[in-house]
Amino acid sequence: MTKIPFQDGTKTQEAYVTIDGQNHNVTPAVWSGTTPLKAQNLNLMQDNIEDAIEEVKAVATTTSNGLMSKEDKTKLDSLEKTQDSGWQNLGYGSGYQSPGFGFAPQYRKIGNQVFLRGTSQISSGNLPTSGAVSPFGVLPAGYRPSQVVYFVGKSDGAQYITGQVNPGGTISINPGSGTKAWVSLDNINFFID
Repeated sequence: MTKIPFQDGTKTQEAYVTIDGQNHNVTPAVWSGTTPLKAQNLNLMQDNIEDAIEEVKAVATTTSNGLMSKEDKTKLDSLEKTQDSGWQNLGYGSGYQSPGFGFAPQYRKIGNQVFLRGTSQISSGNLPTSGAVSPFGVLPAGYRPSQVVYFVGKSDGAQYITGQVNPGGTISINPGSGTKAWVSLDNINFFID
């Protein structure tokens, strides 16, 4: 397994409001960096995966000469290779395109947890505020939840959308009220067991 050394972002500027000559901190401050989760947690997750692989190596059954059996070696190699799928392109659903910023829609599986990221924009106009919205992506088998997973996502400005990932793999949204042209999948994750 190749470990990726994650690092936290760096606060580059406080955000504050001055009232009667006194500064009061407000959220959000300005940050630089690309790690959406705390680096400490991502590094710990990689260590745990590496420890689990080592445990499997330690208890693998052996043949009569003390060497690992071919069957166990195959299982171990498979385990090491499938723990982290890396980011895979989801592609844009019919009627969607890149908004010109952010990651393209992508998915990743680490163990039995699936992560989504990326931004997608409707090809013309804005998302409807009611009725059916065509899925903006379909996850492949092996990355789909066994039951519907609901999420809240980010959209234009300070607006939010609700959505769901269905057992068939479709990712759909309900944009609700207000004018919205793009949606973000960043920080959406779920377990597939």
